[in-house]
Amino acid sequence: MTVASPARPERRAAGAHRLVCRSCGAAEDVDRAAEHDPCLEPATGTGFRIEAAEVTFRGLCPACRARADGD
Repeated sequence: MTVASPARPERRAAGAHRLVCRSCGAAEDVDRAAEHDPCLEPATGTGFRIEAAEVTFRGLCPACRARADGD
């Protein structure tokens, strides 16, 4: 697992999403499961020209999950 700050991601590829542990902060890239990213455009016009969008999954990494399940 590559640990990096979610604020300073070390993205490995344009097709990857981010996993971030809400307990310890561990972060890593994960390949997307679908061919197309879901809902990566705002629902209403913002005046912004969108150049990129990201998906971040938040939850518990395996180590934190094991600690939580052991309680």
